[in-house]
Amino acid sequence: MSATSIIKESLKYPNFHRKNWGIMGAIFLILAILNLISYYVSGASNVVSVVSFLFDIFILGFGMSLIASTIQGVDDVPEFSIVDNFVDGIKGMILYFVYSIIPFILTIIVAVLTGLLSNLFKVAIVLNNSTAFHAAASATTSDEVFNQLSIAFSAVPVNVQAALINSLLITICIAFVLYLIVLLFANMGLARMVETGSLKAGLSIGAIFKKISSIGWGTYISWFILTILVTILLGIISYLISFIPILGMLLKALIITSFGFFFNYRTIGLIYNEG
Repeated sequence: MSATSIIKESLKYPNFHRKNWGIMGAIFLILAILNLISYYVSGASNVVSVVSFLFDIFILGFGMSLIASTIQGVDDVPEFSIVDNFVDGIKGMILYFVYSIIPFILTIIVAVLTGLLSNLFKVAIVLNNSTAFHAAASATTSDEVFNQLSIAFSAVPVNVQAALINSLLITICIAFVLYLIVLLFANMGLARMVETGSLKAGLSIGAIFKKISSIGWGTYISWFILTILVTILLGIISYLISFIPILGMLLKALIITSFGFFFNYRTIGLIYNEG
């Protein structure tokens, strides 16, 4: 299949499995409710963070099982297996963590070279000597906090502010490109780990490079760009829906986030099969 055909098929996939789409929507809804609880209930954030992280591991593991079924040529959504999905999710987390190490280190180096860290240090010194900054810590309302912080930051020299903004933008742009490059390989690494059952195989850059070459770099990069565009579109829709009180959160979790889940893992499995 062409990159366009893969994207079209992946977009249709959730509609063919509405029951599973609804189940995943319910899971994402639970996560959304947990986030609300952590925001409004004092002292609940630590517990909610742990529970949410465990959910994230399980969701990743189930997504990996969806990749596996796609690689095997099965169109049906696999059954939930709490233990297997959780174990697979841990492996997936480890794989993505390893892949993120190099761009993280390179981003730190870029931050040093652009002067971002030194500029942050200069700003920190000014803020530490500002009474308004310390007053913001004891403020009782959000408006008061904002006003005190505005006063504190106004004391930072204009040239330092400009240097900080420039170095920050350059670092963010380079970091974004680095993570996109890594994601090119990480997606195939995840699929390869699913196929072989080996974390080592998922981290074999040479084997992954050969896999992408067998797919065709033109096809693979086209697919990658289209996938990013779909993800951005879903993000925009989610953002707009979130403005609807309460109902927006429900629709976002039940429909958009769960749709993106099925699209993402289905499309990874399909492009992997092209090699």
